[in-house]
Amino acid sequence: MKKEKLIPGKKYLRKRKTTYAGKEVEAESWIECMQVTPVGAVFWSGDDLLKLTDEQIEKEVREVE
Repeated sequence: MKKEKLIPGKKYLRKRKTTYAGKEVEAESWIECMQVTPVGAVFWSGDDLLKLTDEQIEKEVREVE
């Protein structure tokens, strides 16, 4: 997804590869856009703030209707 299309306050689906129990798996989570920054965006996920770069946003963040 292009960073320019992000809307603060809206939820997006994040799909990424991660290692779990020694195996590479695809993980999904819902994240809420808090703020768009010059180098990416800040998202809220559960109890954590995530800072994603423009490249990470394009690869991992999807809008689900």
